[in-house]
Amino acid sequence: MTSHLPEADLLVQPLSRTFGAGTAKALASLGLTTVGDLLWHVPRRYVRRGELTDLASLEPGEQATVLARVESVRTRPMRRKRGQVMDVVVTDGHDLLRLTFFSTRGPQRQLSEGRVGLFAGTVDTYQGSRQLVHPEFLLLDATEGADTAEAAQQFAGDLIPVYAATRSMSSWRLAKAVDTVLRPLRDLPDPVPTS
Repeated sequence: MTSHLPEADLLVQPLSRTFGAGTAKALASLGLTTVGDLLWHVPRRYVRRGELTDLASLEPGEQATVLARVESVRTRPMRRKRGQVMDVVVTDGHDLLRLTFFSTRGPQRQLSEGRVGLFAGTVDTYQGSRQLVHPEFLLLDATEGADTAEAAQQFAGDLIPVYAATRSMSSWRLAKAVDTVLRPLRDLPDPVPTS
């Protein structure tokens, strides 16, 4: 994005000029096509770091992003084909939410007991329990890997924004996109009072 454009011009600039085609398409699926659209896509709520999401409030069919702690991780063989299923249970300290991964390979290997992260997906039920199947996630206590550390940096403050998201655009990817378009606008007065 070029910073010499007047602020009004920046707001009507297409997101395709700022982001790659894949990101621009995922943002368009939310009706966000300009920088202004993205900036007015305000968070649905904020969660305070260390304040886990009330898992009892989740409804089946809801696209949810939750802040939770990993309580247990176990793998088991698939019933009808080769391979393993990874069952992860996360908690808010009161209720449990099951995360199911149909592979033990990939980023889910980072999940271990005690880790805290954001988990995003569609809430479903299986055998009477709420679950997210193959959710996207961002571990907030991670220190390994440049990408993870950079992403976790987005949530270094006390409040973590939780955006309305889709399967192709998670809440933390939206937060990173908002930060990208805000960088050239840092000198604008903030309409939200400090208090």
